[in-house]
Amino acid sequence: MHSAGRIGEAMTALKENLARHPDGRDTLLALVTFTRNGGDAGASLEYAERLAQITPQDRGLAALIEDLRRQAGTPSAQ
Repeated sequence: MHSAGRIGEAMTALKENLARHPDGRDTLLALVTFTRNGGDAGASLEYAERLAQITPQDRGLAALIEDLRRQAGTPSAQ
């Protein structure tokens, strides 16, 4: 849906799937990507932080979260 330009529908489907499967790694990753690409660093940060709870050793994700915090104007966790 997203690649076909039906972004709203894709986001709705992902959010509905996340409600059914709150630890859905692929769903969270898609939401991180789509919200970040859409310019919503705050929403992307929320999804990324949820994803980090599932995959805490992911260093790439940790770096992404720090970048999103800067973009969203949120203090870094130390």
